[in-house]
Amino acid sequence: MEALGKIKRAWLVTAAGTLINFFLGVCYTWSLFARNLVEESGWSQAEAALPYTLLTICYSLFMVPAGSFQDKLGARRITTLGAIFAGTAFLLGSFATTPLLMAFFFGFFYGVGIACCYVSLTPAAIKWFSTEKSGLISGIVVSGTGASALIASPLVNILLQHYEVHNTMRLLGVIVFGACIVLAQFVAEPEQKIRYNLADNPSRKEDDSVQLTEYNYKEMLKTGQFYQLWLMLCLSAGTGLMFIAHLDSIVLHLLSIPVGFIMVSLFSLSNALGRLIAGALADRLGSIKAMTLVFLLMCMAWVLLLVPSSMLTVSAATLIAGFCYGGIYGVFPATIVNYYGLKNFGLNFGLLFTAISVAALLGPYFGGLLFDLVDSYSILFAVPLLFCLLVAFLSWRLSGTGGRFSCPAEKRGKMSS
Repeated sequence: MEALGKIKRAWLVTAAGTLINFFLGVCYTWSLFARNLVEESGWSQAEAALPYTLLTICYSLFMVPAGSFQDKLGARRITTLGAIFAGTAFLLGSFATTPLLMAFFFGFFYGVGIACCYVSLTPAAIKWFSTEKSGLISGIVVSGTGASALIASPLVNILLQHYEVHNTMRLLGVIVFGACIVLAQFVAEPEQKIRYNLADNPSRKEDDSVQLTEYNYKEMLKTGQFYQLWLMLCLSAGTGLMFIAHLDSIVLHLLSIPVGFIMVSLFSLSNALGRLIAGALADRLGSIKAMTLVFLLMCMAWVLLLVPSSMLTVSAATLIAGFCYGGIYGVFPATIVNYYGLKNFGLNFGLLFTAISVAALLGPYFGGLLFDLVDSYSILFAVPLLFCLLVAFLSWRLSGTGGRFSCPAEKRGKMSS
């Protein structure tokens, strides 16, 4: 009975984390708010994009301190703090009348809130299960974010039509604040002695738990693999963010018909599925081999955009790009667990996640700048294709030769070679 209770608790923590990510994922509908701010308040496109840009940068940079505090204070406390920041961001943003105030109130506060939650929810859930399921569990938890964009977009669009930007933000602030704080109370980590295995294998004895070699951040930063992983995350996420930021314009340019909203829905659907499926593949194939597969599929998406365009090719490219962009959020957490253990997962993953702050500039901003300079989508598609080929090569190098990926944590002495 005790083991059965632990199984239920493990899945309860996983479900709570998934739902919190679902509510937090409403921020990915910001393009709808931006459009209304341009139309209602006369903001420029750059001014309307500023809050989301700052959100992404703060989100990635605050993963480091949030991860450190999570490792020390526990997932529930940091998740609760993140929920407070996220709800407050919408409430304060509802009173912002200038782009700078909106960027600070919404972009900064929400970025900190997401960082606190994201860096806490995944490790809290993973620690209840065996390391062989780290990819699947991380995929389930982060899939809530991808599913949110699919469901929240039409709802937010309706709210904006009836209540305008500021009233909609107040309503969403109350919902996010209340729902996430309540759900955060179900987030918990297991006792040290049952960590890693008993939830999915109650017959296993407590002293038989799968113990990984644990690396603190100083030891991790001495390994060459960390910097390869950082570069791979930066370039792969950058290409995904480039696709997201310019998707509507890309579709209009290639097809000459305004069906961008359909492609956004397709991207959101495949994004959610990618997070879940790629995480499961990481458990089955090994996290690095699954990563290589994701990167090769990303190459296919950009190739499809370079061939003569049709609704079929653009739809296929969108589905593949969404799947792969979601997939990187399913496989990278599992990779950090396999390489560096769970004890310091929060801070270690936070340091890796700083790559997203560079990707936020590399993808949306420099992608748009490149198009302005050359006025050609062919070159815009060719550059991320080269990036994807590079990261596929780097992940292939890390995967070794044949068989299931062997965790370097099992051979500590080889990590710095």
